[in-house]
Amino acid sequence: MIRSIEKIFHPAWRQQATHQVGFEGWYYRLVSADHHHSIALIPGFQRGEKEEGFLQVLVQGWETGMWISYPIEEIVTKDRPFEVRAGENVFSLDRIHLSIDSPKRIRGDLQIKDATSYPVTLAAPGIMGWYRYVPKMECYHAVVMMDAELTGEIQIQEHVIDFTGGRVYVEKDWGSSFPSAWIWVQSNQFKQTGTSFMLSVADIPWGGSSFEGFLAYLQTPEQLYRFSTYTGAKIVHWEEDGKAIHLTLEDRKYRLSIRILRSGGGELRAPQNGSMNRKLKETIDGKVDIWLERKNGERILSCTGDPAAFEQSGIFENRKSNGGSPKNEEAE
Repeated sequence: MIRSIEKIFHPAWRQQATHQVGFEGWYYRLVSADHHHSIALIPGFQRGEKEEGFLQVLVQGWETGMWISYPIEEIVTKDRPFEVRAGENVFSLDRIHLSIDSPKRIRGDLQIKDATSYPVTLAAPGIMGWYRYVPKMECYHAVVMMDAELTGEIQIQEHVIDFTGGRVYVEKDWGSSFPSAWIWVQSNQFKQTGTSFMLSVADIPWGGSSFEGFLAYLQTPEQLYRFSTYTGAKIVHWEEDGKAIHLTLEDRKYRLSIRILRSGGGELRAPQNGSMNRKLKETIDGKVDIWLERKNGERILSCTGDPAAFEQSGIFENRKSNGGSPKNEEAE
């Protein structure tokens, strides 16, 4: 019982039981200070049709991410201080060490400092709110680190990328499957340092049916704004126009307008029934425009996250039955 409560307050820790069927993955997104280089690193493991550890690597400009397989025994986690190892690669809350030889040679040592974590309390246990307490959900989500500064460099083949002065974002997922449909966008690349944003919309199974739920936050240097299904916020506008998605969220006090601009994308694997056998495309050099205002129309801020990470997959069945559904990127 004590261990279970501690895990709620430390979402970076391993959440799955040792022999539990399902998946768990940690997502690190790195962006260089000049915004020209973006990399996603995803260590994790799956226990389903097969037991396997993995490390996924997606570099800006790649059409397909690297999938590196490990015996599940080589995915080693530690709580105090937190650390996950995938073979010789190390991921913690204050450093990243990369030592990959195939299919591409990647070496790197990065330090993480001045991190801003997402707040966790018993009343509001992270980004999922009270849904975090619901047992046997298909997928659990946590924002571990909204923003932090990087120092160090990564070498990919013969190319060296300096990440000193860049930023890092960390989140994680665990459970049995990703939702049948979802949209996810994230950026902490704003002109005003200390600003970070994430939105996730998904079809969530519930009681033999499903509902469209969403989680979103906007962290400014002054305040954290939350817009989520469990806070009573609603999606009041949803439109797709070419390569852009326009969304507007509202709660009792605020209105958050979002425009997501997609570009390209590289292929990654996602979990389905405990196994990492679903293909998706993730953009790590997109753009997101944000406008936050009070319900009376008073503008609080407008800003652009560039680059932004973005995923879109599946068909939102409830939205489809109401006359429209987001484009199925996975089927293209």
